[in-house]
Amino acid sequence: MRLLIPLTALLAALCLWPPVANAATAGNPENIEQIQAAVDPDSFSFIVLGDSVGGDDVFAALIEQINALEPDFVWHLGDVATHGKPEEFDSYFEIAAGIDVPMVAIPGNHDVRDSLDVYVGYFGVRNWSFDIGESRFIGLDNSNYRFDTETLDFAKAKLDTDKPCYIAFHCPPHIERWAHHGMRPDENKGRGREMIDVIGDSNAQYVFLGHIHLHDQMEIRGVPYVICGGGGSALHSRYGFGIAEHGFLHVRVINKKPTIRWISLKSG
Repeated sequence: MRLLIPLTALLAALCLWPPVANAATAGNPENIEQIQAAVDPDSFSFIVLGDSVGGDDVFAALIEQINALEPDFVWHLGDVATHGKPEEFDSYFEIAAGIDVPMVAIPGNHDVRDSLDVYVGYFGVRNWSFDIGESRFIGLDNSNYRFDTETLDFAKAKLDTDKPCYIAFHCPPHIERWAHHGMRPDENKGRGREMIDVIGDSNAQYVFLGHIHLHDQMEIRGVPYVICGGGGSALHSRYGFGIAEHGFLHVRVINKKPTIRWISLKSG
């Protein structure tokens, strides 16, 4: 009898899948270890951007700008693939290998269209957190346009701290101008309001979001929520709000005090 083994399963068994090109394209756990080992907790910076799928040339150009700033790490907010197929992640990794520093990521809705398992195979975990000194970083999965119980419980546990917290999830909450292209409403089990309350009761400094391909900011329960969806995908200029341009957020933290700056893609 002939035994047929899926190619991805065979490569995984041989430790060849997913491919790891450098620190930027390793899994979240490996990159978190590198970040914690190397970053000065009193003075560091990081980059936030999301939604690079379909814009390889733009993403590559943004990487050049990012490297010139010499950040300590990069935080990708999801949608690096169209359907979440291995070959799509491979293509993304070829470009992301140009990043000079470790990168952490959260899943976007496109990344898990076919299977969350493939995403986890590449990036290791879908919800994660780590500390740099007195600052805490929390990545959450709402790639299915909602927060499941596991993610909500994870957020509650990690936000139960006096440390300044930086949080990210892909889909913006179903609120005001973001409602038409954000999460499911609460009546459809989105549970965004529940997460907003959890974050509002914490020492959250910023919440970073992708999914809408532009840059915008809104304060919700005293916490700034910032959309950074200009990583390369086609821009959403039709919505009539925000800044519809490619770019990224540069965050500097000095003695626990953050400053942020939106940086647009250089022309030419």
